[in-house]
Amino acid sequence: MKTDYKENSPIAANVKLAVKILLKTMDSTTPSPERIEVSKLEKLPDGSLQHVTLSDAEVAAMIEEVQKEEEAKAAAEASASGDM
Repeated sequence: MKTDYKENSPIAANVKLAVKILLKTMDSTTPSPERIEVSKLEKLPDGSLQHVTLSDAEVAAMIEEVQKEEEAKAAAEASASGDM
């Protein structure tokens, strides 16, 4: 995970990385928005900060995206090693 972090990544990429880390460390085989809450701080044009909590639909979409990427990565690694 440490290698996935990039200092100047956009917020969306860092939120996705946080979800990826949560999915790897959770004791659940079926992650869901009911078990994960994601929020972020946004800096508004006037310089103030706003706390934003992602909706269940946004979290579900992020979980699905991360899971698909992990499955594709595992499949690519398996085919590269000849385990298929």
